[in-house]
Amino acid sequence: MPSFFIRPEEGIPVARYDFDRLGVTASTNRSRPLSGRLTLSTGSFYGGERTEMGGDLQWTPGPHLTLIGTVDRNPGPEPQGGP
Repeated sequence: MPSFFIRPEEGIPVARYDFDRLGVTASTNRSRPLSGRLTLSTGSFYGGERTEMGGDLQWTPGPHLTLIGTVDRNPGPEPQGGP
């Protein structure tokens, strides 16, 4: 069966894959000068589980300038039956 490779030594068989995700987002009022948002999602990923986390911080010091800093953490999938 053909595969596509995510690393030279690691291939994934070509097939149909379904992924289920569940996530939650919490944010503060974006109309304030300082606001933020946090996100978390988890679900299936190629026979394992994957959790994604992220957030941003927004600062609007005036009507013509908005600065946004963003961070995302997407650790690799943990295979089922892994450590």
